[in-house]
Amino acid sequence: MFIAMNRFKINLGFEEGFEKIWRERESHLEEVPGYQSFALLKGDTFDDHTLYASHTIWESRDAFVAWTESDYFRKAHAQAHAPKGTYQGHPNLEVFESVIEGTEVVGSQDSDNDGETEASSERTMLLPEEIEEIISHMNSDHSDAVLTYVHHYAGISEAKSATLDKVNEETMWISADVEGVRKDIEIPLSKRISNIKEAEHVMVEMVFSARAQMAKES
Repeated sequence: MFIAMNRFKINLGFEEGFEKIWRERESHLEEVPGYQSFALLKGDTFDDHTLYASHTIWESRDAFVAWTESDYFRKAHAQAHAPKGTYQGHPNLEVFESVIEGTEVVGSQDSDNDGETEASSERTMLLPEEIEEIISHMNSDHSDAVLTYVHHYAGISEAKSATLDKVNEETMWISADVEGVRKDIEIPLSKRISNIKEAEHVMVEMVFSARAQMAKES
């Protein structure tokens, strides 16, 4: 489970209009894959503002990120804006991933369960800093490998150069120069990755496999 919360400080006297905007806008969230629920929360009122938070629950971080890159997101945020003077400062985004769900008993466990407990605590997603390091490393030190992905897995032999733009646990997004025209390409990873070591193994394996196959075909 992944939770995204935007905190808003609304100047006194603007609360009703702020709530009206949220009540009437068309978010289309029900149509978005991975969306689970939404609530606009009203907090305490202070001397100069009232605190609000938009609270959305998602199946995963990937689902939330995909929504922020979708037409649904752009359309929702292009609707009516709040009157000048509504906000006190910028919204503050906070995101959370669940580490415990439901009721879990915390206490002594048999030694036979130690391995299972340790495995369940392993993370399953790349950290933001790992993603940045992968992209930087591939583009600065292995641009030839990125181009090989395009030649083999995308089947675009005319590409002259390529740049890794984005990567997550299952997919690479690459932009390639194809006869002077930029082409955006999505290439699935051969195996799911959850940390930078797995990323290194999978991406190296993919380039070696691609080059071996290309050599056979030449």
